[in-house]
Amino acid sequence: MKIYESATKLASDIKDSKEYKAFQKSMKELKLDKDSENLLKEYKLGQMEIQSYKIKNRKIDKKTMRKIQTLEDRIKNNEKVYNYLIDEQNFMNMMNTINIILGETVQEDYK
Repeated sequence: MKIYESATKLASDIKDSKEYKAFQKSMKELKLDKDSENLLKEYKLGQMEIQSYKIKNRKIDKKTMRKIQTLEDRIKNNEKVYNYLIDEQNFMNMMNTINIILGETVQEDYK
């Protein structure tokens, strides 16, 4: 039963982390501004489009690159979206580090 208590404590610690709190705050602020929210959606779709090109091992055409560059410029000038992306990245980095730590613990058993 101790393992479940530890997992519950980890979940609580994650929610109390500065990374999680900053991400939640940025998300709430973003959702209050539909234009910013739409810009973020447009940017994420553009990122998926680029990933699709890479997966298919295709060269990204100039039109798509211009579109992404324009979106990135708009994001740099939009504090809500910019802060959201920074806070999202910080939170994801924390979660990835936690996953690596947990994975390394059991990975040794599979060697």
